[in-house]
Amino acid sequence: SGELGVRISKAFADFNPAPLAAASLAQVHRATMRDGRAVVVKVQRPDIRELIVGDLEALGEIAHFLDQHTELGKRYEFDNMLVNLRKSLLRELDFTIEANNLHTIGENLSEFEELVIPEPIDDFTTTRVLTMEYISGRKITALNPLRLMEIDGALLAEELFSAYLKQFLVDGLFHADPHPGNVFLTDDDRIALLDLGMVGRVTRSFQDNLLRLMLAISEGRGETAAEAAIKMGEAKEGFDREGFKRRITDLVAEHGDAVLSRLNAGKVTLEITRISADCWFRLPSEFTMVAKALLNLDRVVYTLDP
Repeated sequence: SGELGVRISKAFADFNPAPLAAASLAQVHRATMRDGRAVVVKVQRPDIRELIVGDLEALGEIAHFLDQHTELGKRYEFDNMLVNLRKSLLRELDFTIEANNLHTIGENLSEFEELVIPEPIDDFTTTRVLTMEYISGRKITALNPLRLMEIDGALLAEELFSAYLKQFLVDGLFHADPHPGNVFLTDDDRIALLDLGMVGRVTRSFQDNLLRLMLAISEGRGETAAEAAIKMGEAKEGFDREGFKRRITDLVAEHGDAVLSRLNAGKVTLEITRISADCWFRLPSEFTMVAKALLNLDRVVYTLDP
């Protein structure tokens, strides 16, 4: 109530003090607005900000040590990987940013009729409290096989993957954490994306290169894929260009019969990260965020349509 500047009983007709869900950053409560709207209220844990800043500093020190003193660190450059994670985590602590993400991504994905993004209630949102519409449904991972048989899983998987391609390749802003716990099947058989605190941002040139890379992989053009990957990053001292090209070409050959929508995209992007490290090549830190999102997406899409 201190955050909202008004007593809970004044702000809401009903507020359930028992959390609906609890996570490391916040817990979520069911409530009803005075006008009858069902909402959820996400409340940040006290002192979590200081804890995360401390953890990030410790992680930074470990990453720096590994980068300076170990071959693994010199190959993977953990400091570089931490750049976007640090930015994303610190943004995630400001719930007004998450409310803006809900608005923006909701508008960006409005053409996808099978997808739902909850609407935030701006008047009842601060940096540490986020109020948004309640969406009735269940986590994808919590569905029983009978429920999964009732839905058109292939249609939903296609829609979800298409929405992510649009975020990566057109919007330049994407929901970076689509792990199965953040993806719901609604009571009316649509997909709801929850928890938009962690988002990734990519530049136009990164999008162009990513599109070239994904098309080359899906069309089985290994050498083109290798060249697209090389355009995305920069060679480090000792870069093994021939080894890099050969391994990317082999990777593409393995997935040569997969169309773009059927590509095991997370696995492929993760493997590209590994090949780059092995061959002394530096990919941009955004690539790690995209790979992480795609890995999670693979799990969700597989649940919907094995």
